[in-house]
Amino acid sequence: MASITLKVLSGGAEGRVAAPDADVIRIGRAAESELALPDAHVAPLHARLHLGDAEVVLEAVEGSAGTWIERRGARFALGAERARCFIENGDVVELGAPGDAGTRVLVTVEPDRDRGRLLTLRPLAELGSSAVNEAERLRALLEALRRIGGADDLESATTALAEAALELVPRATHAAVTLRDEGNQGEVVTHGLSPVALRVRTASGEPAPPEAPFPIPRSILRRVSRERAAVLVANAPDEAMSSESLLGASIYSTMGVPLWKGDDLLGVLQVDSRGAPAMFGGTDLDVLGVLAANASLAIANARLIRRLSAAEQELKKENTFLRRRERTRSGDRRIVGESRVMQELFRKLDKVKDTRVSVLVQGETGTGKELVARA
Repeated sequence: MASITLKVLSGGAEGRVAAPDADVIRIGRAAESELALPDAHVAPLHARLHLGDAEVVLEAVEGSAGTWIERRGARFALGAERARCFIENGDVVELGAPGDAGTRVLVTVEPDRDRGRLLTLRPLAELGSSAVNEAERLRALLEALRRIGGADDLESATTALAEAALELVPRATHAAVTLRDEGNQGEVVTHGLSPVALRVRTASGEPAPPEAPFPIPRSILRRVSRERAAVLVANAPDEAMSSESLLGASIYSTMGVPLWKGDDLLGVLQVDSRGAPAMFGGTDLDVLGVLAANASLAIANARLIRRLSAAEQELKKENTFLRRRERTRSGDRRIVGESRVMQELFRKLDKVKDTRVSVLVQGETGTGKELVARA
């Protein structure tokens, strides 16, 4: 995946240099932006940079104060008619106003750092094909699959998956489950994976939630998504593939296994050894492959159940609304009576009220003919 460096050339943050490690880089006045700018003419969320495998796209956010691109002496604007544009190395993005009146940001685009680097890849068809001869590990795998299969919601399923990964790989210290947002069908410029379950190994050896979220190297997620295969980096400090994000997180060995439903990527299970030298092997990858294959079905089912539950709740709300509206229209008037004559009337009404037979209702004024007709 391409990587970029941003240098602020003018404005209140002049001289600032940033090289965010993210698929989507937000530029704006908001503090949570990857490139936060203090200038008043910059909107809280002014623009986004989308990083793809070989391209970078700039998106002007609707409602922002204006975005321009200066390229080799020429300048053009982004707006309602043209909200996106591919970025080239050396482009200058101008925010708020063109030229020196706005905030100018120099964009340096670097080639994919992962291209041409060696790492272990295991195609999906080969995952789990190697025999696992460790009886204890097989029992742990079976128990883990039972827990994941018995989860009744998405949070329980992903949590059980992260904990099982640490139990099945004794040398692992961190496990993360990242999922693609159901509403994001995945543009070519971003993989859209977000962490939903994080677990670390405690001093007692048991998996537990971390005290604070730990960083997840995007390079492994990108490679798993792009190659559609499981990834194993056995010795990260010595691997040519190791990126700054891997080394910065003190990762000695890492594995990434895709979660699939048919041809659709649901997410990635990533397991790391951090802080202490440890190396994963092919057997570890096979075990996680078996685990991920079964967990993928549980996650897909949990998402389906969640959608069905949401649809059921929506139908209940609509039904309640329609019933209340009908009662309001009819004044909530009902036929009340327990005499033998009234019971006979109710019996006759039950026979004809749900049919298409025409019925003539006769009676004296004020006896409730309209209630009978409405029943």
